[in-house]
Amino acid sequence: MTVLFSITTDAVTLVWSGEPKPLAVPGPPDGRAFGLRVERLDGGARPRVRVSKTVRHLPEESPFTLYVRGKRGRAVALTHDAPLLIARLQQPAPDVLHGPLHYGSQVGRSLFTVLVDGVPHLRFQVEIVPSKLDYKKDYRALVADVAALADSLALQHVAAAYQRGGVTSQPGSGGSEVALLDALSARLDDALRQAFRRPLHTLVRRRRELPAYRVRRPDASLVRQMTHLHGAASTLCTHAPTWTLDTPEHQWLAAALHRLDARLARRLAQPARTTRDQAVQAYLQTLTARLGRWLALPP
Repeated sequence: MTVLFSITTDAVTLVWSGEPKPLAVPGPPDGRAFGLRVERLDGGARPRVRVSKTVRHLPEESPFTLYVRGKRGRAVALTHDAPLLIARLQQPAPDVLHGPLHYGSQVGRSLFTVLVDGVPHLRFQVEIVPSKLDYKKDYRALVADVAALADSLALQHVAAAYQRGGVTSQPGSGGSEVALLDALSARLDDALRQAFRRPLHTLVRRRRELPAYRVRRPDASLVRQMTHLHGAASTLCTHAPTWTLDTPEHQWLAAALHRLDARLARRLAQPARTTRDQAVQAYLQTLTARLGRWLALPP
């Protein structure tokens, strides 16, 4: 993988590597590479930061790798507001921490804190940018929508007449719903990965008919059957315990996938009137394709 940036202090060395996907549209207007902001927390010398000269952004759906090493054998640790993001990091020794970082389709700023010997030492922030939608146009459209709403409310306040509030059937831009669907799909993705890493099993008793000679460790119900049939039965009805993956947690995940599938289908059924709507529809189609792979998994 390509080294994207590194941060060095007198106590730690941190390296962020990856293979960023190409952006379909220009990245954010901020000239700061990767949206990187670094802050020393223990009052020491200013960290030394080196960034790639060819790559300037961290797009979504890209694989990244983080490596942290404490100097002179000092123990290091890493914290983040989203524990699942750093759950796959490995620590083979107290002074070494490394592993993959997977943001999926989540975009925005991400804040990390590096601890040395249990004391906060360094804080740095990166920005994950969209790879499919236009960052500048989306931001300007959002600001324009909010400004238009604020202006209309201000003008309505000084109007000579007023109207009662009510529910309208006119659809909005749908941005909030798309963001909600994106966040829901990312959380389900994390949950399914965890379910495959550590699946839950449970014991259930299922009714089966077995030949009498195959019955082992008869319980009270089998004894009653034999007593009622005077020991002449060739087959017996048993309720043997069986391991299964059909747990309430897995049932909830399956139901959540079907609910998300229905919501995506309703959203995609809406006509795309503008270029932005077409870009949103294309993004939702990628979520639908991912959801199709999830639903095709064995139960």
